[in-house]
Amino acid sequence: MFAEHIGKCSNKVKNVVERGAVKKFAEAIGDPHPIYWDEETGKKIAI
Repeated sequence: MFAEHIGKCSNKVKNVVERGAVKKFAEAIGDPHPIYWDEETGKKIAI
């Protein structure tokens, strides 16, 4: 189903994600990186 898309670039997409969902995801995968937990760190590290 998706095999024809492997190795191809797609258009950029901007999604809005609720802060609480990001924190829950980071907690679920056990990632302690401050970008997930600290809003100021997140603002400094623009992705």
